[in-house]
Amino acid sequence: MKTLIFTRSGGFAGVSDELTLDLERGTAHLQNGKEKRTTTLSQEQRTRLQALITGLDLSSLPATPPQEQCCDLLTYRIQIDTVVIQTTDGEIPPALQPLIAELNVIVSGMLSQQPGS
Repeated sequence: MKTLIFTRSGGFAGVSDELTLDLERGTAHLQNGKEKRTTTLSQEQRTRLQALITGLDLSSLPATPPQEQCCDLLTYRIQIDTVVIQTTDGEIPPALQPLIAELNVIVSGMLSQQPGS
């Protein structure tokens, strides 16, 4: 596993974030609207992400989001190499919750940084 792309969109505030992680190099690129931010993940973050991903049974996770979605829910799309998983806030499979929580922490941390840092 080399690349992970995490997209979260929708919700009441109209969120639109795309996080691209190179798990081998530890680089993280976040596109938030028109802003781009880049950071390097700590070794601890990389190890935690690798463990969370390795623990998933990717074939059992939803490839398409539920058809009925409330406008206030975030939609998540995770691409791990060539595998795509999609879900919403109200339908996150329990096995996927720790990974989404970790990715949300990374996005929030990057959003709290000054642009360009």
